[in-house]
Amino acid sequence: MDESESDNSLYLTVVSETGRISAIMERIAQFAQRQGVWDSDSLLLVVRELLVNAIVHGNESKLSRMAMIRVARNGERFEVQVDDEGEGFDYESLVLGLPEDPQSLTKRGLVLVHELSEELTFERGGSRVRAIVDPGGPQPDSKRDHYVTHERTAAGRNHVQAQW
Repeated sequence: MDESESDNSLYLTVVSETGRISAIMERIAQFAQRQGVWDSDSLLLVVRELLVNAIVHGNESKLSRMAMIRVARNGERFEVQVDDEGEGFDYESLVLGLPEDPQSLTKRGLVLVHELSEELTFERGGSRVRAIVDPGGPQPDSKRDHYVTHERTAAGRNHVQAQW
């Protein structure tokens, strides 16, 4: 894996091997944490789905082909760009709605990416995908006291309050 990082961007070039995805995701999670993001689940899911698509569908899992990932912070949002060395695909006929059969095991990745992204675009015939993701608010200030209170109301209901 080749990588470079600037103040607000991370660039990775990886071999098309799905067995390396966990290590790649850990690297991106560390980058997001350094950017002050405390809840990076949506960002990581978008990157993972786009990377899996690039490796499996775009590059056809050929070890001679590379996938390129760029994650860049722009204000509160992140731009995710994933490129592959494949031929692309017919993204104009892509249906990004939920499938008729909720048990369907295919074509869910881009549906998830679409739902988690503020913007999703395809370039270079579909071999480049860009997504804009807002992963959530800033990390809680660790210097402040935080606590959780739990009490039972007069009506017998539980009331839980968290303060950060």
